[in-house]
Amino acid sequence: MDPRHLRVRQLRLQARSGQLRAGLAEQLRAFHAPLGLADRALLVYDWLRANPLVPLGAVALWLLLRPLKSLHWSSRWTARLWWAWRTVREVRRWLG
Repeated sequence: MDPRHLRVRQLRLQARSGQLRAGLAEQLRAFHAPLGLADRALLVYDWLRANPLVPLGAVALWLLLRPLKSLHWSSRWTARLWWAWRTVREVRRWLG
């Protein structure tokens, strides 16, 4: 093949590649905000795993400051949390 023909073809392919890259970048821009939120959620999760006493202290403080409200909340959510825990346990057992 002629070297000039190869050079022209190379330039066309590079231009096409640039267009495709720009189009992909534009399409992926829609995922920027949701992925940023997911990254922040993972950072919070990692921080809570590294500092487990902070949420426990917050719950203890809430129980001390608002005992009646916390009892009302716990009575309302205990059955739901118990059901969720049993369901997860059953699903894990079912999946093996």
